[in-house]
Amino acid sequence: MTEAFGKGATMQKYFLILENEPLTLEWLQQILRRYFSEFQMIGLETEKSFREITSEFSRPPAIAILGMRVRWQYPEENMQLPPDDVREGSYTLAGRRCWKLLRENPVTKQMPIIFHTVIDESRNAGSEILSDPNTRLLEMRDSEDSLIQNIQELLAHAH
Repeated sequence: MTEAFGKGATMQKYFLILENEPLTLEWLQQILRRYFSEFQMIGLETEKSFREITSEFSRPPAIAILGMRVRWQYPEENMQLPPDDVREGSYTLAGRRCWKLLRENPVTKQMPIIFHTVIDESRNAGSEILSDPNTRLLEMRDSEDSLIQNIQELLAHAH
């Protein structure tokens, strides 16, 4: 995975997917590979892994697909406390924090982002996200066609 990040990165175009549920992550990757075979899919399950990877970007993904409710990390021995913003917030705001990190980074400031959520998350998204022309908020009950169409539209406007 690290060949996508840092100096000398040579990886092909890629999508970055942050999804808490492993089966949903696998399902998303399968769908996206079917429609966007020219892109590599990088899937992450925790906010901590997302922050670690995105701090190393030398070039952004073509698009990021974020879950809104994502755990900080899986339990492990000698776990360190998460950053203040995570401790003060909630897992329901994890996607919003990740979105903000992408928007604050000059490399990813304008990249397309889709929130792909199980339930209506518009109340957790906030007006900043809802008004961003490069961000879409979709529910999983929306059709597969809707997801693909939104990705195609965002990619078309990004280039």
